[in-house]
Formats: sequence, C-alpha cells, structure tokens
Amino acid sequence: MMINPMTPQRAAILAVLVRANEPMRPVDIAAMVGKSPSCVCSMLLVMRTDGQAEQVAYGWRATADGVRAYAAHLRSKRQVCRPAENHCGTGVSSLMPGFDGAGRRIFQ
Repeated sequence: MMINPMTPQRAAILAVLVRANEPMRPVDIAAMVGKSPSCVCSMLLVMRTDGQAEQVAYGWRATADGVRAYAAHLRSKRQVCRPAENHCGTGVSSLMPGFDGAGRRIFQ
C-alpha cells in the first residue's frame, strides 16, 4: 500500500488527533486547523486508507501508525530547523499520553 505524502493539512490534522485525549469530531478538528469540515472529512478518509486515523463510534483518533508518521514528520522538520528556531516539537511519548517513544500504545 502506498502512503500519501505528509502534506501540511495532513500534519495539522494528525497534530490535533495525536494531542487529543479522546476521539474528535471532524467539526471540532476543522475548527482547530482552520479548514472546512468537508475538507477535514475528506482528508480523514484518505488518512484512514493510509492507516493513520481510525473512525470510532464517536469520532476520529490517530492510530499508532499515524503517531509514528507524525513523529517522523516532526523529526524531519527538526533536521531542517536551525537550533535557535526549533519549534518542531518533541518525541511521541510527550505528544500523546498512552504511547511509548516508538509510537506503540501502552496498555495499563
């Protein structure tokens, strides 16, 4: 399966989903990323096909693959940022509670 590239829109949606403590509705995601709900819904469907997001009964959440893809995106951005302006974020475990540093879900 070919995974689509990490576009700014996909990265923004993943950032919201990764940081969310619970599944989110497309309307809420759209409000946070500044896009229309229909655009967010379309992107979520593509992300579901790529295995980066999953739809649950009451919203959408990032999958472990989505967390890993977002962490890789942050690492790639960090490589092009100069140290004085490194605003790219931190590791997976600090982005989303319940995941270890490799993006695997921790069950307690």
